[in-house]
Amino acid sequence: MEQFSYSKTKNLSLTNDEVTTVAAKIVKVLSASYDVSAVSDSEIKVVVNLTVQIDTDSINEDIFLLKQENEKLKESAVKREDELSILHEIRDLQESLIKKYTQNKTYRLPMKLTMESTWQDCLDSYFIDMSYQDYSYAEASLVMASGTYWQMKGKSSAYDDQNCSFELMFVDCYLLQNNYRMAARFAWLAKRNIDENPSVISDDNKERAEKYYPLLYRYMMKYHPEWQEFVFKK
Repeated sequence: MEQFSYSKTKNLSLTNDEVTTVAAKIVKVLSASYDVSAVSDSEIKVVVNLTVQIDTDSINEDIFLLKQENEKLKESAVKREDELSILHEIRDLQESLIKKYTQNKTYRLPMKLTMESTWQDCLDSYFIDMSYQDYSYAEASLVMASGTYWQMKGKSSAYDDQNCSFELMFVDCYLLQNNYRMAARFAWLAKRNIDENPSVISDDNKERAEKYYPLLYRYMMKYHPEWQEFVFKK
């Protein structure tokens, strides 16, 4: 194989510094003859006669490589589209949660939770905090609510719908804090517990779990695959 290139000149001066490679891989020169003649005192004329052979194997190889590259580009575009879809779905979910918790916003009463507060008191505090978008306070109220509920029932009691609601409310709270790692963990806990105790869980909670877990799973596997070491710890 031989490589050909050309440069544009005028009056023996280079006028275009772009050197273009012509058929570098696919043309094989079998023979060449040259005829040089003077056109003027400052110009010459060169006529070249070539006999060449086209290497079709090289063409087919290039076509194959181009097809491979095209498939890679398509796969990259699909992955990027999936990433954007996940992010849009999470943003839409966050907006729906903000609307859900703020649409019935009421005057905020001071909630002084103590160790004697009932789990219903703690839960009321959670909803008030969420309506005012005080998510760190809401998280603390929910921790107290779920803990007090377990103490009231006894740790040996069976998992029930209220516990499922607590887990899904944690998902809400962590999603609105952009803490997807914790949101994914509680979504997984809710789904696991629903799978183990389907008869005692309301349809509403089942629907929410089925909505949360696949989306958060896709997000974490896309951006933070190491999350499995954390989320699947029982």
